[in-house]
Amino acid sequence: EPGIEFAAARVVGTVLHASRLLEMGLSQTAFVPISGFHHAGPEATRDYCLYNDPAVLLSTWLSEHPDEKIAYVDVDVHFGNGVYDRFRDDPRLMVVDIHQDGRTFWYSEGTEEEPGNLRAATARLDALPPGVGDEAYLLLWHEHLEAIKEFDPKRILFLAGADMLKGDGLGQFECSTEVLHAVARDLASLIHCDNARRMVVLGAGGYDLRQLGPAWCGVIEILARLNSL
Repeated sequence: EPGIEFAAARVVGTVLHASRLLEMGLSQTAFVPISGFHHAGPEATRDYCLYNDPAVLLSTWLSEHPDEKIAYVDVDVHFGNGVYDRFRDDPRLMVVDIHQDGRTFWYSEGTEEEPGNLRAATARLDALPPGVGDEAYLLLWHEHLEAIKEFDPKRILFLAGADMLKGDGLGQFECSTEVLHAVARDLASLIHCDNARRMVVLGAGGYDLRQLGPAWCGVIEILARLNSL
């Protein structure tokens, strides 16, 4: 499509600009709604993602702050394979990815690649079945949260994918907005307790406009309250 490469490049530039504003001390957090194209590889597009903006930002952080630990938290209903493939062996980065098992999506006919559940020093993956609701999701999230606290990252990249909510056109979870907002609050609390920490939030997926607005507006409200303290 004409202009798609320009648009994708603008997304990457916007994400990097948001990070630069944090470096300038204007805020501890930033939110970029149209972003989080976590499937793209370094040499090829993948699953409608042209450029992998989260991977670009993570690479920038690792290059500019080589002695700092980073946490990548991805709750988009789809596995962030482009990010995981790129950084799974870097001890400075913890990847936390909670997603629906790629083999269970109605449109993939079971052909999606899926690494499955994993608990490692810097990679924590959960491939969940369709139908997961608030209670089960939050129980799992709190386990990951404790691991993130122990890892003690100075920078957090959070993909706040609203496609993990009930009624999404592509995902099949049964979660309410409270789950997404609970994860956002917990991560914001980690940022607030340490003035040296920074967090960039990317909107990522969400294919039901009736809930996309409330989902992201709730995340923005959480971040705004943090920045006003």
